[in-house]
Amino acid sequence: MDSPQSVAFSLRDTGSSNTNSPEFVVGLETFKLLQNVRYSLAAVACIILYEWLINLPEEIRLIYPSRWSSVKIGYLLCRYYPLLYYPVVLWAYCGDYQPSFCKKVVRPVHALLAPFHFLGQCVCSLVLLSSLIHGGSSILSKLAVMFMRAYAFSGRNQKVLAVLCSAYIGLIGGDIYLFFVNVPVPHLGEFGLSLPQGGGCFPDYTTAIFGSRIGIAMIGAISLDLLSLGIVIIYCTKNHTGRTPLAGYFLKQGLITFAWISITNVISVIVYFKAHDPFSGLGLPFILVISNILACRLILSLRVHVRPTDTQLSREYSALVHAAFDTESLPQSNDIWVIHDSPAEDNQMA
Repeated sequence: MDSPQSVAFSLRDTGSSNTNSPEFVVGLETFKLLQNVRYSLAAVACIILYEWLINLPEEIRLIYPSRWSSVKIGYLLCRYYPLLYYPVVLWAYCGDYQPSFCKKVVRPVHALLAPFHFLGQCVCSLVLLSSLIHGGSSILSKLAVMFMRAYAFSGRNQKVLAVLCSAYIGLIGGDIYLFFVNVPVPHLGEFGLSLPQGGGCFPDYTTAIFGSRIGIAMIGAISLDLLSLGIVIIYCTKNHTGRTPLAGYFLKQGLITFAWISITNVISVIVYFKAHDPFSGLGLPFILVISNILACRLILSLRVHVRPTDTQLSREYSALVHAAFDTESLPQSNDIWVIHDSPAEDNQMA
């Protein structure tokens, strides 16, 4: 990775001998921006790897042995798509390549970033579909990672569902427009730079329309988060949801998740639209992965809280029955959050 001093030297060699010229200043600022984005990309890679390793024991215990469900599929997508694809992102954006090579790879690399932005919300859609198919009345089957929670706390209000689905479809449409439609590729001498070693295969972020599209996508994500959060708060206040310990736990975890995602998105948008700042792109990589990381964390947290076997379920209600019922006679819950013991494990226990 080149230093600002080497860039300045290259710019002088290309004819911008006046270091106070607008071309030189803009070129150097743009290089600093791209360099900071590279640092941000590396930091996000460390976060993804750390999150996977630190939660791997819980993942092996709670996710792998469970039955296949919308929650399990959503968790695996949120966890392993970023983990497997991010090395490609680092290769494309943090390496030094000539513009002629970048023209061939910049569009597919950029397009495959699209799931990063809405994968966390896709988890909610999967759980929502499962909940509608099974028609369960348990609070566990109604709660999910993002806007599914808002739909559940609204009492399955069809108008709320229509609003949330419309907002989510709009977010996906914005992401398709951002990541797939007319993505500008770099050109020779792009950004006013002529780096001997080349540069990363970034899209041409200097294009005004492309910068606006990024901002619109980020604002769309914030709007969906705030809309879902507002619905949850309104209905919880109206219906006094959360009076039971379990419902209160779900509400608390969901609100914390919403808060962190919203804070990250708001800060990134503010910094992004701050004109002529070399740090304006720092939040972009974090926006792409934050919802996936928090979705995985939330799923694991909820699974830990509602993991009980039949025996543990009996203890949960011991204040009423004091283990008076045989655990084998208790009906098995169809809740997708609950992990039941396999027959082999039951035989071993017997």
